[in-house]
Amino acid sequence: MLRFCYYLLIFCLLQPVYGQYYLLPDSDKESLSEHMLAEKSSAFIRYARNEIFARKGYVFQDPDLELYFSNMQWYQPGIKKTIELSEIEQANLNLLKRSESISKQSYKIIFSHKYNDRALYYIAFNKLPQDNSYHDGDFLLLDKDNVWTLECPTIPPEFLFDHEKSRINLTDSFYPLKEKQISIQDFDKDYEYNVGDEIRVRLYGPSDDSEIVYLGMDKDENLSVYFSIPSSDMICSKINSIKMLIKSRIREDLEGTWFHDQEYLFDTNSKRLYRVPNIFLASPQKSAYKCITEIPVYYDARSAAQRESAALVDTLVVGMLVDILQFYRPEAMESVLDSSSISLNHDIMTGLNIGAAQVTYTIKGHEYSGWIHQSDIKWKKLEGLFAVD
Repeated sequence: MLRFCYYLLIFCLLQPVYGQYYLLPDSDKESLSEHMLAEKSSAFIRYARNEIFARKGYVFQDPDLELYFSNMQWYQPGIKKTIELSEIEQANLNLLKRSESISKQSYKIIFSHKYNDRALYYIAFNKLPQDNSYHDGDFLLLDKDNVWTLECPTIPPEFLFDHEKSRINLTDSFYPLKEKQISIQDFDKDYEYNVGDEIRVRLYGPSDDSEIVYLGMDKDENLSVYFSIPSSDMICSKINSIKMLIKSRIREDLEGTWFHDQEYLFDTNSKRLYRVPNIFLASPQKSAYKCITEIPVYYDARSAAQRESAALVDTLVVGMLVDILQFYRPEAMESVLDSSSISLNHDIMTGLNIGAAQVTYTIKGHEYSGWIHQSDIKWKKLEGLFAVD
């Protein structure tokens, strides 16, 4: 008997936190007030009203209510057809019914998805009681024990907030996101440090100044913002099993409206994004050259110019076809990769001394991108390094 009690105790301790969870823990013993319910959602009030009956073993016919309460450890459905309520319970039930009919929509579930075997939500909420519109929104990631909530579309948002594993606030110019702005992708599925799907969010801004935000799970399986770039779209190419090159189209409105391309380096291990300087001396026509000697390839222009061995990503072998895209001077690399801007004067732009060259090459049908050191290329004739194919 003692052994049975011991295992029963261990079992109870290992139950999910929501096992002893109540929306209104004392609604069977203490009187509720309108103030207590003033900022609650109508879904919360509805489930709290039915919680009074669930305590007494009521068998629910509504599938959402049945699913919700069946996941509460304290719920023990009975066989009684009638439920007797105390005076306090009846008074609370009457108050909940009145409050449910006049409840303001404080919360609204905009998006829900089974995300890496977890429940993911985006919930809009209203921080201004006098206003019926929504002004903010959060992404919520629940743990695996709460994935059942996705099968309960009317679940109270307050329950989700109480059981979040991690949360990220994200709005579009002070307004909640719309469902069409959120999508699930696995954009780093072919990389070594892939941790599952990512969440892609398209922000439109106050005047259609688009921005792309990627969220995903960190190493502790919490929700994290990977990066945010000002772009209406982006193109990703693989540098190696860890590094990714991202090209985006950016709109500028300084003197009229114009667009320019920007490159970023994304490290799929650290989940960090680096801005690659985009000031170059020359952009020759993209044409193929055949490599006639082995050449080390680095993941960015600065690493190539400084021959950083830690940034070595590949080696061009003899006979490999290579496309040369653009060249950087050493002066153009005085800014760090994640700097916000680079300013170069006309004299620097017209010089011939280059710091690094960006190349693309193909291995087993996959195109990769990288940078080579200035001394590995002869700018005028490309002598001794490449032969025109």
